[in-house]
Amino acid sequence: MLTALILIQIFSYLTKLYASLKKVVKKMYNYLCTFKKVWVEKVSYYLQSKYQFSHHVILRVKQRLNLKHLNDIELKMHCLQLINEAFYVVDIKDNIYVQINDRDLYFVIDKKSNLVKTITPISQERLLSIIKI
Repeated sequence: MLTALILIQIFSYLTKLYASLKKVVKKMYNYLCTFKKVWVEKVSYYLQSKYQFSHHVILRVKQRLNLKHLNDIELKMHCLQLINEAFYVVDIKDNIYVQINDRDLYFVIDKKSNLVKTITPISQERLLSIIKI
């Protein structure tokens, strides 16, 4: 009988502890969401790069590199890193073609405006035909 009372008291204590921890976790989650929002807004202000990104390229990068979980700012930072660590760069007429990694995916960048237009798969044969034009 005594052990049953002790177990009831322990259960009651654990229930109260769980409720208070749940409130603390919810407050921490709300704080982190607010912090992330402020951080993204601040980083977007400071993220001044040589390249501009079209809306089209943002959609294509999310699709072709499977980066749907990243927000636009993080995605642009990732693209800049890929461009800076380019595997192969071809400068043709009005565009610059930047190959990422060793795949057949290329960023197409307009030379005059430094606008990253798209990311597209280009075979080696197609790239040679572009160079010859």
